Amino acid sequence: MNKTQSIVVVAAIAMLAMATMVSADTPNQKMARNMGGIRGVVYVGPTCPVETIPPSADCSPVLLPHFLMDILNVNGAVVASAETNRKGRFSVRLPAGAYTIQKMRGIAGGIIAPATPPYLEAIAVSVESRKWTSVELMADSGIR
Repeated sequence: MNKTQSIVVVAAIAMLAMATMVSADTPNQKMARNMGGIRGVVYVGPTCPVETIPPSADCSPVLLPHFLMDILNVNGAVVASAETNRKGRFSVRLPAGAYTIQKMRGIAGGIIAPATPPYLEAIAVSVESRKWTSVELMADSGIR
């Protein structure tokens, strides 16, 4: 084999090695490709101190911006957190599994603060592999 042929063989081997490296997924890339998650919107209501029948359009629930939530796994451990945007929407990538969405527990001065409005009852959500689960949540403003 002459010098030119040797260079061609080495270059071909290098290109093959690079192609193999590029196409090989890391474990995190594989997991991300197989993940779906939860996406949704959060409303808050009531918005008026006295509700009427029929309900007044002025007192309808409104989108809840900057609302913090924790996503818990079946063991009750927080696996993710989410914050609604200015339009009350949020999304979080998660692997397939069963989860609970709840209001993030507030911390004041290093201790867990008592629950303050708006309130959100914990909700169970199931995520399938490579699919997004949509939720519409209603938080309680505490107005009566």
